[in-house]
Parts: sequence; C-alpha cells; structure tokens
Amino acid sequence: MAAYLDASILLRRLFREPGALGDLGRFGPFIASTLLEVECFRTLHRARLSARISDEEGARKAYEIHQHLEAITRIRVSDPVLRAAKRPFHVSLGTLDSIHLASALLWREGNGDPVTLLTHDAKLAAAGRAEGFPVFGA
Repeated sequence: MAAYLDASILLRRLFREPGALGDLGRFGPFIASTLLEVECFRTLHRARLSARISDEEGARKAYEIHQHLEAITRIRVSDPVLRAAKRPFHVSLGTLDSIHLASALLWREGNGDPVTLLTHDAKLAAAGRAEGFPVFGA
C-alpha cells in the first residue's frame, strides 16, 4: 500500500515540532505531489530569512529534505491533476491541499493500488477520509 505524504508530515519532522507522526517506516512506498518539494523548501527559506534558524541549520535541513525526497516517488502537477483539483470535494480545501488530494486520487485510480494519506492538516485529513483514504497524522 502506497503512502501519500503532504508537506506537513515532513515539515513537522524537519523542525522537530510536537505531534510529528512517529515511525514512518511502517508506511511506504512513499508518493507525493511535486508540490511537496516546493512547500518544504519555501518553508525552510522563510524560517532562515526570519532568523528562526541559522544559515548552518538551514543547510543541514536542506540536506535532510533532499534525503527524504530520494525515497519519494513524485507525482507531477499535470493537467489531469489540475482538472481533478478543480472539482468540488466534501470538505472546503485550499488550492494546494486540493492538488495534494487530486494527486492521491489519481495515483489510486491509475495504479489500482490502495493509498494511505499521511497529513497533519485536519481539513485535508477530513477530505481524504471522505474519499475513502485511511488517514494517519491528523
């Protein structure tokens, strides 16, 4: 069973925030939208520019992001993903979460493979459950 990661899972681990989902080793293989990389690096850059972290810590965290990305199959934000993200969902979602959910849905449909949704985002978790995904993290 594939495990779809949204950025909240990696970011909470990266910044060692409370409530981070524990052992990710029990999930996988991992899939995610290409948005994951952008979201993680944008958050990292904002933390560094706001002096929340030092340049050195930023460099270590950037390396850590790259290490995680190597283990994740990424789904391109393609026209089919964007079309699927435009449809109404059972929960009101913002643009990025809609793209994440659409990516997971299309992966599941295209591969016939069950997918678990890993997120700390309550709205994305509720929308995922409404679409029949097992959800962990929220």
